Amino acid sequence: MSWLSTLESTYDYLFEYSLKNPQDKIKLMPPGVITQNAHLEVVLNQDSEFVRGEFVNKEDAQTPVPATVKSAGRTSGAAPHAIFDQLIYVAGDMKDFITKEKEKATILENRFNPYLEILGNWKNTTKNEYLDIVYKYLEKKMLVKDLIKSKILELDEDGFIDMKVKRQNTDQTKYFVRFAIEKDGKKEELWNNMELLSEYSDYFMGSFNSKAGEFCYATGKKGYMQKLHGKNIRFAGDGAKLISSNDSTNYTFRGRFDKPEEAFLISGYASEKAHSALRWLIQNQGFMKNGYTVIAWNTENQDVVSPMEDSCDVAFGAPGFDDEIQYLDTAQSFAENFNKVLRGYSKTLDKNRLINIMALDAATPGRMSILYYSEKLADDYLEAIQKWHAEAAWFHVYKRIKEEKDGKNVNVSVNYYGAPSPYDIVLCAFGVQQGDFMRLGDGDKFVNQQLRRLLPCIVDGAKLPIDFMKGAYRNAISPQKKNGYNWKMCMSIACSLIRKYYIDRKGVNLTMALDKELKNRSYLYGRLLAIADKLEGDALKSKNIERPTTAMRNMEALSKRPYRTWKNIELSLNPYWKMISSKSTVFYKKQINQIMDLFETEDFINNRPLEPIFLLGYHCQTAELFKSRKQEGEENVEE
Repeated sequence: MSWLSTLESTYDYLFEYSLKNPQDKIKLMPPGVITQNAHLEVVLNQDSEFVRGEFVNKEDAQTPVPATVKSAGRTSGAAPHAIFDQLIYVAGDMKDFITKEKEKATILENRFNPYLEILGNWKNTTKNEYLDIVYKYLEKKMLVKDLIKSKILELDEDGFIDMKVKRQNTDQTKYFVRFAIEKDGKKEELWNNMELLSEYSDYFMGSFNSKAGEFCYATGKKGYMQKLHGKNIRFAGDGAKLISSNDSTNYTFRGRFDKPEEAFLISGYASEKAHSALRWLIQNQGFMKNGYTVIAWNTENQDVVSPMEDSCDVAFGAPGFDDEIQYLDTAQSFAENFNKVLRGYSKTLDKNRLINIMALDAATPGRMSILYYSEKLADDYLEAIQKWHAEAAWFHVYKRIKEEKDGKNVNVSVNYYGAPSPYDIVLCAFGVQQGDFMRLGDGDKFVNQQLRRLLPCIVDGAKLPIDFMKGAYRNAISPQKKNGYNWKMCMSIACSLIRKYYIDRKGVNLTMALDKELKNRSYLYGRLLAIADKLEGDALKSKNIERPTTAMRNMEALSKRPYRTWKNIELSLNPYWKMISSKSTVFYKKQINQIMDLFETEDFINNRPLEPIFLLGYHCQTAELFKSRKQEGEENVEE
């Protein structure tokens, strides 16, 4: 239970932080407060009269909701929240507008009356006037009628709520309602009233302190043990729970224990604080893809670099980032600049404090698993991050970031040296182009499984699984199956993974710059392909012809049968020698001869498939050609 006690401790630091930073958009919710997406906003005046109802925009729908132990974890059973809830709970006149006889008979008894009782009990413990206003209005049982008059709710031909009408796939009876009070011309949004939410939390947590205590496994202290634990952990409406023992018919705890409390005892106090801290961390600094969630934090809420970002995002998210650290756009300055970035993180971290890394995913809609949890000293964690970004570094040109120009968000291209993000790695290793984009056709679970496999490579220094490198390599050697953008992304990411593979498996640290002395046959064939591609490309450009070069059309064939394919590519270059300048002819022939001199005869004429280092030779030689030709001022050469 170390993760639970760590989160419980984290809450205390987050609470102090939230008091000092009230302007933060995402606020720490006090224990007993969850988040839900609201559909309707009902505005009342100070005399408990209906003013108006209005639909909530999806972007503004997330709403803090004071909840009870039962309602925080409710699924199909009736369990009201304390103030904001579904229309079927808060509307006392709902029974007059529904057709189901069974619900008509029980809706007051099971939903509205228990809801009003909970709201009334809370109201009686405080002098908050807003609660009085809401309570007095709701006990009139007029809400549905007022919403119909306002044309918010729609009726069918028989005068009942039309069940065919939905909003965000939700029936009208289950619209989630939040309340605001209009007083002296000002609107008080109760869901944003932190004083009100804190009052409820004190009231809620006080119920735990008033009950007999048992030994809590998380805190080591006595307290009231909570059997029902929170959901809505990763996002509003998330039904998956981390802690659950209410399934007595299967094997949640049975088979090892007779009763759930024999398996664990967690106090309501610890559970609520831990769940509140976890929700805040996920919303503020978590990575999430298809429900797979990763967070890295320490208990003092200091800046911690995320393991799920590429080098560019890590640099620009660094504490104290300054303009001297650019997009890490030169190989020579990569290590120096990135280390400077990590030193920025290191300065803000107590080296003796632990960094906590947690990965979560839902096994079923109602059950969540901790797929990975680790605690590392700050120095050890930053060292692992630095190692990953250094060993998986390559030059990338596919990055897009959003920048505001003329009041609009536009995508801007960014070139950088560094490691790609784990998701981009999965995309290029296992994806296929569909339409204009690389997509993963094996489903969300497959993506999450691969992200899960990559995490230990980043934070624990585990070796990169070979199938990632092989998959990216296969995608990179087939440019004909992709558009230019997708191929460039696959190419540079494949180079990152190939470089990482050679470091992990062969102990060879290949440079990102062209190695003119390396005699590896695969590397040399890659260099030859780059020259043939550039030569033909220059010739076609001089005649304003746009089409793939012979080298690109034969890249995959060259990787499988290099000697035979190179002879065909070399013969195909004959017409293009006549289309380029004499200066270019001398330059390219000199380049080819220099490479041929590095070949061993047996290596050159051997037709066995090339090793993945072939791509590094191609990529490095291409970059060198652009650099060399630009320096010589050759016409028709552009970067």
